[in-house]
Amino acid sequence: MTATADGGFAIGGAGSGNGRDFWLVKTDAEGREMWSRTYDRAGTDDELRAVRQTGDGGFLLFGMSDRAAWVVRTDAQGNLLWEHVVSGT
Repeated sequence: MTATADGGFAIGGAGSGNGRDFWLVKTDAEGREMWSRTYDRAGTDDELRAVRQTGDGGFLLFGMSDRAAWVVRTDAQGNLLWEHVVSGT
């Protein structure tokens, strides 16, 4: 969980689908849900480990996806802008 620039919170965790997915919930200052999104790499179990808000109000999500690092970038409404997977040793 991280506080957001608008006084609300971004709460990350594991969503459910065909395995575990990244899950991000944005709340207002009173804790009311504004939106909720899941992000999935098909056929993998994904583990969200950190959420950071970017200067433009979007979010960076960091975690693991089947022994690979996975970074997801969203806009302020949680829409996927890009993702990058880093695998190897």
